[in-house]
Amino acid sequence: PDSSSGSDSDDAYDPSHGQSQPKQHLSDSERKELLELKAELEKSIADLEENIAQVDREKRALQEAHNSRVQRLEQDELVWKEQQTEIRQEIQDVQELQTHQQQQQQQ
Repeated sequence: PDSSSGSDSDDAYDPSHGQSQPKQHLSDSERKELLELKAELEKSIADLEENIAQVDREKRALQEAHNSRVQRLEQDELVWKEQQTEIRQEIQDVQELQTHQQQQQQQ
């Protein structure tokens, strides 16, 4: 059943008058034109629904890529912090060694 075709009764509701009025009888060419317009509208709706689905798929893919990049950056940050700590420790070790060598030279 096609719910967009309206009721099967011969009377159409006219909101401007608030009452039912007899349907205008359409010629075959008018009926054909309306059916063609209806088919075009249905195709446009289907195209729009496909476009929406495509945008949703692309949005999901972008979100996943973004999340992946954020995760990589957070991992990189942890690695850099570890390296920074190691470098600071090496600097401290070298400074202590230099201080120790200077003390030995002074003696």
